[in-house]
Amino acid sequence: MPVTIREIAERSGLSVPTVSQILNNKGHRYRSETCKRVMKAVRELGYRPNSFARAIRMGRFNCVALLLSTEKSKSFLPNELLRGVHDGVAERDYHMSLTALPDEKLTSQGFVPKILTQWSADGLLIKLSHPRAAAHDRADPGARHSERLDQHAAEGRLRLPG
Repeated sequence: MPVTIREIAERSGLSVPTVSQILNNKGHRYRSETCKRVMKAVRELGYRPNSFARAIRMGRFNCVALLLSTEKSKSFLPNELLRGVHDGVAERDYHMSLTALPDEKLTSQGFVPKILTQWSADGLLIKLSHPRAAAHDRADPGARHSERLDQHAAEGRLRLPG
């Protein structure tokens, strides 16, 4: 059974609101001894934040979904680019969900919005290209087509809330 903030409050002898504020990075309002009591109780009880509850409260999941085609020729993504996108997402305290879908779903009207709600994603990156463009990308790693995502990231145009 997951440990609750109420249990941490009981263990540390503090109120639930105090514990909640300390766990939500508002501990600067409290003496360091108080923060240490809370963190000691967290360690002793093995508390882990409930990301689902946080998502409901905040209205976002801190997740970006990267969608690829199941056809290799349409979704070639160099490892360096994938790593760069992942690192950029992680820097902003997001995680990335990666999946491959048939083209019919990727291009079907109405399917993409479902992904945002059903997969708990705040945003989507879709890598789908014409087979000739994908072949060109593989032949020339500096090709304009694959560079576009990197360029957006470098220029700060890949925006994530938070």
